[in-house]
Amino acid sequence: MLRRDFIKDEIDRFGEFLRLLFEKLLAIEGSSDPEEFRQNVDKGLTELLNLSLAEQDNMSTEEFLNFILSETKNVKSVSFLADIYFMLGEKGNPDNELTQGVYTKTLALYQHVQENDSTFSLQIHQRIEELQTKLAH
Repeated sequence: MLRRDFIKDEIDRFGEFLRLLFEKLLAIEGSSDPEEFRQNVDKGLTELLNLSLAEQDNMSTEEFLNFILSETKNVKSVSFLADIYFMLGEKGNPDNELTQGVYTKTLALYQHVQENDSTFSLQIHQRIEELQTKLAH
């Protein structure tokens, strides 16, 4: 029982941190400086995951998804994380290799959410289609 409570607390902590990071990023999303936005995402995700964006950029999509799923199994937390990565990709240069990598990882996160969430989300479905289109070009 104690172990279950600890795991639930960790899942709740992870989700709450992602929610707060997401709210902070939404507040600065209007910033015209994509580098500032990337630094804020890097700082938050490094604090949360102990893994910088540079380290994540060097991971394959499969390694990245496995790492995220080792940190949380909560579909809502993965969805929040996908939203953060989507915003990060939107701030980048669409022709940049790093942006394409962010889009690929974001697509994997959204696909995981769509496959494992108990409810269908039109927004996630649309994001998946949008990312597939961006990656095809």
